[in-house]
Amino acid sequence: MYLTKNLTGIGTRVFENTDIDYLVVGDGLPKLPSRSFYDCDELKTVKTADSITEIGDSCFAYSNKLNEFYFSKGLSGIGVGAFHT
Repeated sequence: MYLTKNLTGIGTRVFENTDIDYLVVGDGLPKLPSRSFYDCDELKTVKTADSITEIGDSCFAYSNKLNEFYFSKGLSGIGVGAFHT
């Protein structure tokens, strides 16, 4: 899945428990909210743009196949349990 550079926000839990396997976040999105990719069983790789400054609480929790995550240069905060398994 590609989140385009024109996207300026996504909601909490918006992609929770979906079959996304690959995620690329384009510039423009400032944060990944709490639980937005919670329990995405097939998610393996995430690449974030430099615009991402925050990853919310439990954002990728229980996404147990996640094994590659490319952090943005602008990242300044990671929420509690963001990558809990």
